[in-house]
Amino acid sequence: VGYIADVTVYDSAFLCADGKMTDLNDLVSLSPGVSLVDAVGINDHGQIIAAGIDGHAYLLTPGYSPLRVLNPFSPYAVFKEYPATLDTQVVMISPSATSLAADGESAVVLAYKSMSAAPVTFAVSASGSGLPSGKPTGSLGPFDRNYLFSPSPPGGSLQSYVAAPTDGPDAAGNYTFLALLWAPNAMPVPNVSLVNLAVSATQAGPGTTAAQASIALEPPPLLLVHGIWSSAEGAGFSAGSKGFYDWIARQSPHNKIFGVDYRAESARDFSDPATQAALSERMATALASAALSGMAARSVDVVAHSMGGLVTRYFLSTLSTGGYLANPALLSKPVHKLITIGTPHQGSPLATTLVDNQTQEPTLTNPVLQVICLFVSCNLGDLVSKAGKPVDTGAQSLKPNSSQLQQ
Repeated sequence: VGYIADVTVYDSAFLCADGKMTDLNDLVSLSPGVSLVDAVGINDHGQIIAAGIDGHAYLLTPGYSPLRVLNPFSPYAVFKEYPATLDTQVVMISPSATSLAADGESAVVLAYKSMSAAPVTFAVSASGSGLPSGKPTGSLGPFDRNYLFSPSPPGGSLQSYVAAPTDGPDAAGNYTFLALLWAPNAMPVPNVSLVNLAVSATQAGPGTTAAQASIALEPPPLLLVHGIWSSAEGAGFSAGSKGFYDWIARQSPHNKIFGVDYRAESARDFSDPATQAALSERMATALASAALSGMAARSVDVVAHSMGGLVTRYFLSTLSTGGYLANPALLSKPVHKLITIGTPHQGSPLATTLVDNQTQEPTLTNPVLQVICLFVSCNLGDLVSKAGKPVDTGAQSLKPNSSQLQQ
């Protein structure tokens, strides 16, 4: 690296690689009137220290773009902390986001740095997805320092937003421009589980070029909640169980699928604190895992079988009063979509039969059972308990008009 002297114009910083001379000014986008006049050093990572005509030093990093896509929620999800009001410095050291959950609540920060205070136009569009025209792929809006604990997604689908400097100039003379890219409430097209979004930032002024970035739009993390007298494995809700988990994993664009296992309490009622804690903890794990993988996600989707649907509904109904919300990073509505399969929302007559007749001795036609029952108690409750289905508070809570169902 070095400089090329020119008696008619200013010197230019250059890079010599593989026998080719390259003017470094052709590789960077600087403020109008600013150019690099000398390159004074290069390290093993290809980073170059250069001097500008304005007297400032510049660090050139291969692949660097003044536009970044950031997820400030990531550390709060990982450490289960209540999100704070954000300042620019905290935002700028946040982890990068590679995907955005299509849940209508999540957002990423678009951050652009420049030595000019001229307005910056942020824009987003679907890239290579073949989406029909007009399908919402997210919405741009102003940066809100409180958006993590009080999200206010804008209506509509604004595809461009003009931002003034959020902060600056800093000690190096840089201005920071921030905007929020909010996720749509669902994937734009059914059965299309991954959409790539192209993001750009263009600063007003002559000779400026658009900085580019990208982010994927994906479904939120998925929780699978089993029912009474079962487990994640028994319901086919765990990896390798050859059930629903393995099937949905083949359809999903990501691996953020989590079985909620409360097998030890599965005979207990759906409002049992231990059952509710199992759901809360798994939800926290899903959001933390998403954050560590680069996904910005504030909520999850849930598929629940049998009593699992009531477990989830009860969890959601108690959030406004504190309930079992052990994770302060969760939103007041942390479930984006709940799909229930075979859930007795109004109760089950079978539960009434089991609970009200558990001490009754049924008429046995099986000779083996007839012999066994000569030596042990063989009432209805004992028989179903021996089959792994004890008549406990879980069955009681599933009786139509039970106190739990009335909550």
